[in-house]
Amino acid sequence: MDPTLPQYSDIWGLLLFSHGWTWLFWGVIVVVGWDPFVTPGVLLLVLGGSGPLLGGVVMSGVVGGWAGLRDLARRIIDPRLVPLRWWIVVLGFFPTMTVLAAMIAV
Repeated sequence: MDPTLPQYSDIWGLLLFSHGWTWLFWGVIVVVGWDPFVTPGVLLLVLGGSGPLLGGVVMSGVVGGWAGLRDLARRIIDPRLVPLRWWIVVLGFFPTMTVLAAMIAV
């Protein structure tokens, strides 16, 4: 990470890029009044849904340069590089939310 950048500038860049990209495409669907599950709305739905993925890749490149992109690729390919706390979050999130939703529904 570039030491001249504020510590959390990459988080704000990610959020601005991913949300901006997503709402750009989803906003067209809403403004025009297209059904998002029928062509051409489904194409814009998918393009908008790719915002977080593209935001992560773009911001990895902006903040870390080629080294950041290589690090991202290594982490995608080799899951041993992901810290244990994030595996706990990833593997525990959906079961936890499912149990909470079932408890609320009862």
